[in-house]
Amino acid sequence: MVFLVAISASSGYERQRGFNYYHQQIYLNSELLRVTNGLCGTTYGLFYGNHIKYDGKCCNYATSYNVNTTIANTMESRRFCLACDLKDDAALIEQYKQYHAPGNAWPEITQSIRDAGVLDMQIYLTGNRMFMIMEVDASFDPARKAEMDANNPKVEEWEKLMWGFQQALPWAPEGVKWIEMEKIFQLS
Repeated sequence: MVFLVAISASSGYERQRGFNYYHQQIYLNSELLRVTNGLCGTTYGLFYGNHIKYDGKCCNYATSYNVNTTIANTMESRRFCLACDLKDDAALIEQYKQYHAPGNAWPEITQSIRDAGVLDMQIYLTGNRMFMIMEVDASFDPARKAEMDANNPKVEEWEKLMWGFQQALPWAPEGVKWIEMEKIFQLS
């Protein structure tokens, strides 16, 4: 289970010495895991196995000062893993990759994804098979996301454009592009 937490605090000792040094604390099943992150203000992190990931950086557990802290926000997140194929055409695959390169996705699309409760989304490619990982918050509902998309003309335009590059998996139901994958192993 992955928990998203946001905690910020600094010790009186550090404040007296003119430092504004903050600590992030991660709680997992009531067990406190402390990480010193050195960032001012509230930061957000995701707990993966024995690492904390925040702001795109990853670090091992570290012991922080014993300070008073307040939990700013705690919510449970879920992960969805999906698959879809691209048309087996090298030129089309390169074009598709360009649409998804950093900064190239339409801002209305990325905003609609966030508005649906998606915290993080990554797409991986091997050959012409894509694999998508979505970390979502408790408000995410696939049916609600589909309804939001159907009522958003910009999303509909994007989906029509992307369908020119994509093709359904051979076992996908009619009209379904991305198929949720079954988790068959987890290292515990």
